[in-house]
Amino acid sequence: FDRARVIYKYALDNVPKEEAKRLYEMYSAFEKKHGTRETVEDVILSKRRFQYEEEIRDNPLNYDAWFDYIRLEEAKGKKDRIR
Repeated sequence: FDRARVIYKYALDNVPKEEAKRLYEMYSAFEKKHGTRETVEDVILSKRRFQYEEEIRDNPLNYDAWFDYIRLEEAKGKKDRIR
């Protein structure tokens, strides 16, 4: 399972974000089936990040999306990502 996990992560890092939606869904299903609670939470967090980044890219003036994204990072203790 570790090898499959590495392959998914490599693909997600190298596939253009606009084409990665289906890949995120497949990776999420894989982790739900084979992963631990922590890995499932990481996948969900990554998917939410992807969604917020997509919203912000489409409309940089969407302050609600910006603040939701910031709150997400704050909740996970990723203060360096907020800056």
